[in-house]
Amino acid sequence: MQFISKKSNMKKDKKSQLKIQEMSFMLLAVILFFVLAALFFIAFRVSSMKGDVNDLKMKEAMSIADNIAKMPEFSCGETNCIDTDKLMIMKGKDYADFFPVKAIKVDRIYPRTSKEGVKCEINNYPDCDIYNVLDKDEEGIFVSSYVALCRKEKLGDYIINKCEIGVISVKY
Repeated sequence: MQFISKKSNMKKDKKSQLKIQEMSFMLLAVILFFVLAALFFIAFRVSSMKGDVNDLKMKEAMSIADNIAKMPEFSCGETNCIDTDKLMIMKGKDYADFFPVKAIKVDRIYPRTSKEGVKCEINNYPDCDIYNVLDKDEEGIFVSSYVALCRKEKLGDYIINKCEIGVISVKY
């Protein structure tokens, strides 16, 4: 009889071991499921954060584009107006640390001197279209805002403000 009882105890031990193994595999599967779910959640949050960062950078660049025309360094004294005489002076200066953007460009869109536009230099001013105020030669996206481009011009005995239509573009 002892032989039979040992055999039945061995069967019970094997069944117990099998149940313990099943339970450990099940726990391992549940833990693996939660780890994968956590990884997907983290990946989703990181990708949405990258989008949020890009949105914030774009809003900052748009704000800079709108506010540059109001800055005394560029303004001609009226609302949303840029003095092109000041642009020519500022063009040669290094403002890379002053503005948190990659590039600032001002284009005269009406009247245009040529279809492709002429870069502004001291020797061809005011018969030019494109003022590159700042360019760090980095990749980025431009956001733009319309502005008036004005300069002082002598007409006979009078000095007048001659204004044209332009676009200020800021790369972020």
